[in-house]
Amino acid sequence: MSTSYAIIIVLLSVLALCAAISVAKLFVLIGFELPKRPRGASSLDGLRGFLALAVVFHHFVIWLNSYHLNIGWRPPAIHFFNQLGSTGVAIFFMITGYLFYPVILKGFFETAWLPLYLKRFFRIIPLVALSLIVVCLVIGYERSTTLSRNDLVPLSHWLAAWSQPPLMGYQDSGRVNAYVFWSLKYEWIFYFSILPVCALMMSFWSVRYPTWILPGALLLVSLSLSAFSFSGIAFRFFPLFFIGMIAHECSIRPSIADKLASSRVAFGSLLLLLTGMFLFPYAEGTALIFTGQFFIIVACGNNLFGALSTSSSRLLGEISFGIYLFHGIVFYIFMKNKNLSFNYLDLDPVFSLIPLIVLVVVIGILANMFVEKVFIQWGRAVSDLRPLKISLGFRDKNGQL
Repeated sequence: MSTSYAIIIVLLSVLALCAAISVAKLFVLIGFELPKRPRGASSLDGLRGFLALAVVFHHFVIWLNSYHLNIGWRPPAIHFFNQLGSTGVAIFFMITGYLFYPVILKGFFETAWLPLYLKRFFRIIPLVALSLIVVCLVIGYERSTTLSRNDLVPLSHWLAAWSQPPLMGYQDSGRVNAYVFWSLKYEWIFYFSILPVCALMMSFWSVRYPTWILPGALLLVSLSLSAFSFSGIAFRFFPLFFIGMIAHECSIRPSIADKLASSRVAFGSLLLLLTGMFLFPYAEGTALIFTGQFFIIVACGNNLFGALSTSSSRLLGEISFGIYLFHGIVFYIFMKNKNLSFNYLDLDPVFSLIPLIVLVVVIGILANMFVEKVFIQWGRAVSDLRPLKISLGFRDKNGQL
């Protein structure tokens, strides 16, 4: 990819981002309901949408390389383009660690685990299932085939996000959604292993030692395991969750959070982040210094000159999961069908970025309105059932259900 072509992609990405913000603003004006309370720091709600869009831009470059420049399906050679995806997912993992750190602070024995997992199930699985249905429809239409018994096991792997094996005889079926389910696998690993283990450790640790030492120690251990490649790829992402926990510790300390919320800090942090994105191909390893510092300042309430506190950015954050799950499908349909692509109009496919981003945002909004919000409410209703809590016998420190 030439330098001039890369510059064109960057410029069009900026315009596409402006288009996405404009669409979000339009839906806010016509009545899209935003959450009254943020799930964590309000700045993180505004950050999610930009992270999801960064992953979208990353995959768009891969599609251009693969189907227009004939380079093949591989990470972009330019570090910045590859970092758009790597940094986006890395910070999503940090957000997970940040949001669930209060569960760890609460302790293992004081946490109602089944209601927590029910909420996670209703939050994640319905939209994953919908995207999987769309993937099957796309493959079935393209290959003139249908699901069979042989697809039951692969479907279960996809739904659980454990892997993305071939579906309906299509060896590259994971490419239909740009293989995005891989990150959900590590989210589930966090929920079912890291989270309860850390909560159990904190139940005994916080009695004698400051709480921040535990995630700090776990970060050092996980970085060591990752550096020496003891157990494969898994440990590569574990430090990201622990950085999220450390960010939470910083955010609840006014002496630290207040100092990190200034515009001067925001400018320096963004400069460091961009430096890391140009110097390193991935957000992990040494680049964690650049990625982690950026996340910590946002977690401490820095809204990046107000950009993360607007209604548009909050809406994009609210639909970020839908953007993440469906953008790959939109790109696949467009890039594989010449009658839909700009090649049909004798234009470079790079110019399709803006309309495709607008389409992805609209799909994300509709998915949020008609699927996400509905099932999230159902999950809350089920997990809040008093008989469920009574049967589990979970009580808080005051003995109340």
